[in-house]
Amino acid sequence: MLKNFQLIRILWLCSFFLFSELSQAYVGGSSFCSEHFSPYQRFHLRKDPIYFGKQVHLSSYTKKPFQKGLPTILFIAGGPGASPRDSEFDLIGYNIIFFEPRGLGCSKPDSKATFVDPLFYSTQQTVDDIKVVLEDYKVDKANLQ
Repeated sequence: MLKNFQLIRILWLCSFFLFSELSQAYVGGSSFCSEHFSPYQRFHLRKDPIYFGKQVHLSSYTKKPFQKGLPTILFIAGGPGASPRDSEFDLIGYNIIFFEPRGLGCSKPDSKATFVDPLFYSTQQTVDDIKVVLEDYKVDKANLQ
């Protein structure tokens, strides 16, 4: 009997969490960026062949002006769900690009349907997104952190 009670309680907690998440207003990347804009923010558009050829909006930023010729570190926050805005740092003599992967910060899609779609996220898509960001900064070689 106790096991059934525990199972019912777990199911109730899961449904409560799911309901509360679904009932909250969704905030997409555009809205987030209007409140958390960095002066050295860059936006990248890429057509994603894996995600039905749709345009994907990506965001990255630096804490100071990007200087061509300095060694570059591309910082990808650990996750899931961690934003680089929670882990910003600076190193003298380096460019540090803070990359916001899909679903985070200003790279969060404006559509909740896209945000919850598992096809929107994959390791290959993240690699391709990183290539777009590095190409936009005209970086040939970067350290990934």
